[in-house]
Amino acid sequence: MQANPLNVAQLFGRSIRYCIPLFQRHYVWNLKEQWEPFWDDILSKTSSRLEDHPDVYPHFVGAIVLESKKSKSVREITSYNTIDGQQRLTTFQIFFAALRDISTKLELKALTSAINRHLQNPDPDLMVNKEIDIFKVWPTKYDREVFSKIIIAGSRDNIRSSYYKYFIGDRLKKIGYIPKLLEAYIYFYDKILEFLDENQDQFDQHFSREEKLDYLYNCFCNDFKVVEIQLDQGDDAQVIFETLNARGTPLESSDLIRNFLFSRTEHNSEDQVSLFDNYWLPYEDTFWSLKVKQGRIVRSRLEFFFLNFLTSKIAYEINHKRIFPEYKQFIQNKKPYEKVEDELKEINKFSDYYKILIQPDDSSRFSAFSKSLNAWDVTTAHPLILEVMHSDIHEDEKDEIFSIIESYLVRRAICGKTSKNYNKIFLLLLRSLKEKGVSIEEFKSLLLNLRGESGNWPDNNEFRKSWIERNVYKELTSRRVQEILKKIESFENCRFTEEIEIKSNLSVEHIMPQEWEENWPLSDGTKVNKEIINKAFFYRFLDEDKNPQYDEINTRLKLVHTFGNLTLLTQPLNSSIRHSSFMQKREHIIEQSALRLNRYFHNINEWNEELIIKRGEELFKIAINIWKYPDS
Repeated sequence: MQANPLNVAQLFGRSIRYCIPLFQRHYVWNLKEQWEPFWDDILSKTSSRLEDHPDVYPHFVGAIVLESKKSKSVREITSYNTIDGQQRLTTFQIFFAALRDISTKLELKALTSAINRHLQNPDPDLMVNKEIDIFKVWPTKYDREVFSKIIIAGSRDNIRSSYYKYFIGDRLKKIGYIPKLLEAYIYFYDKILEFLDENQDQFDQHFSREEKLDYLYNCFCNDFKVVEIQLDQGDDAQVIFETLNARGTPLESSDLIRNFLFSRTEHNSEDQVSLFDNYWLPYEDTFWSLKVKQGRIVRSRLEFFFLNFLTSKIAYEINHKRIFPEYKQFIQNKKPYEKVEDELKEINKFSDYYKILIQPDDSSRFSAFSKSLNAWDVTTAHPLILEVMHSDIHEDEKDEIFSIIESYLVRRAICGKTSKNYNKIFLLLLRSLKEKGVSIEEFKSLLLNLRGESGNWPDNNEFRKSWIERNVYKELTSRRVQEILKKIESFENCRFTEEIEIKSNLSVEHIMPQEWEENWPLSDGTKVNKEIINKAFFYRFLDEDKNPQYDEINTRLKLVHTFGNLTLLTQPLNSSIRHSSFMQKREHIIEQSALRLNRYFHNINEWNEELIIKRGEELFKIAINIWKYPDS
């Protein structure tokens, strides 16, 4: 291994091509974390030069780790695989492109020509493949089109013409997807112009725009340095890559896994390009790079996928910081795949399941289960579910296992049970499944044998008590209550008619309103106000004599948020009848709601506490057929 300090001019001043292996991540640097600090450093150094500061020291910006590529022809440009530092190299090139295009705009031919020598290799007619060899940096497939257009465009106007859909006038749009490289170019272009036009009173002497641009160019070329590390033939590029991943934008585990996968293809004599295009390219989509939150952890979707994929394989809990080391150990110790292609095929299969799991597509029974599961936010069940989907049991058996999981989760949630031990419970089920094979009876037995608040599966008696009495709207959240009522609606429809998908945006409606005092007098006709309601709530904790109306008020307060008093309506209808009397609500519901859930009110002319309990019992009879409990 050889290490040499080089300034930027030396890095790009020779005929050379820095190739970014296709399996490395694409360009990810951003404004706050990299571009702004990088520009601030350039500005600081240039200002020191303009002020003729006696002590201007080189600014080291990190290491570039290179692995020499074998030449097939004497006409080929000297090329290196970039093991580490690709984000830095790419940013340098984009900055040079912005600098050159402003120089061109100012008609500084000599400076423009000098900058171009750092962007493109000379003598293209002598090159084997001039469309590629002309570039000093050759990025991953994902970034090539935008990168190459920026390098050869020659002006901001040409770039805007090529990517007009991202612009409003001369400026980039504020919202929506913008390619990172395009965003970086516009940022540096604007900052350079701002620097050229800013008030110069701070300097001892006045500098023209041309002089300031020349200072900026020379400062960047000469004062910014990297450590170029060239690997010897015996050096392990993958190991070195892994140890350097904390610099710049930290690599995610999925980046390390990708590099680990494709670094083994050469040893196995597998076609790296074909494998990347056929199996890995889908993961370059923005769907997988989107940052999501699970608990307190924020990671990309792809990161969470690999956490769940690996957990499904080893059936042990994995710290999110150790996904890659655990994955590498799993592959090296277990040797579960004969070829990298086999490994990628299985990853693809699992990721297809995972995609439906987190973003149901409404096309399968598994998608319907996933939609229900998402309402309960129990991501610790994902490895188990992936393993069930991957098993070769019949689809009906998979559906029954998923029904068991849903029953367990829904019953526990409605009964107010904790979810803190779900990670251990689902790992227990996963291990059993892997050791003994998939058995529905074994699955049920394991769940039935869990005891205590942290694990038991509520039976029908416990389930009924919470269903009838519990303040579910406040304690479960509106979204989960809505999901439960939708399931009841769908179940009732499917019993008697064809299956109908609910596509309307529905909201939870309280038949007796949450604020009932205005239009809902007590049984004796008395209207009460907030002050009396608050007194009734307070006096229920005291033993002294109470106003006889207080019991009725407290019963209402207890039942108003229970299932017996809740239904589904469209949001506009819900808003229009929110605090109305029962007969007014009934009239609108009968006239405008097509849900079977609301046909219950067609023949009812009053609504009170007794009828809330009665309807709760009716809904419960349906609930125990949806979220079943095994016969003892």
